[in-house]
Amino acid sequence: MSKFETIAIDLGEVKPGQIVKPFFKLKEDVKIKSISVTCNCLKARIDKRGGVRIEYTVVDIPYHLVQNGITKLPRDKSAQVLFEDGTQEEIKFKFIITK
Repeated sequence: MSKFETIAIDLGEVKPGQIVKPFFKLKEDVKIKSISVTCNCLKARIDKRGGVRIEYTVVDIPYHLVQNGITKLPRDKSAQVLFEDGTQEEIKFKFIITK
């Protein structure tokens, strides 16, 4: 059973340069020991409202893909949350970069 209300968020379509900040609310008052992100492009922090906030600045669709006619690119990012009780959970969000 997850400690979060949801472990996956769909942000829909986003534009390059846009800053997205998905919030993963905890169901109960539990202590988070650490948060590990999957890439250096993410900033994660424990939010005072009782959950985890992840911040990501959307990047451009790579040039070689645009040259091949790609105008929408699905992406996803995730983080591992380790709790004081030793359990851990993966939280993730997905989005589609649009030109």
